[in-house]
Amino acid sequence: MQNSEIPSYLINVSEGEKHVA
Repeated sequence: MQNSEIPSYLINVSEGEKHVA
């Protein structure tokens, strides 16, 4: 992800939701 404004843990949560959804 190129969004340096977003903390890595939020990025991990977003990717986790992608896999679940």
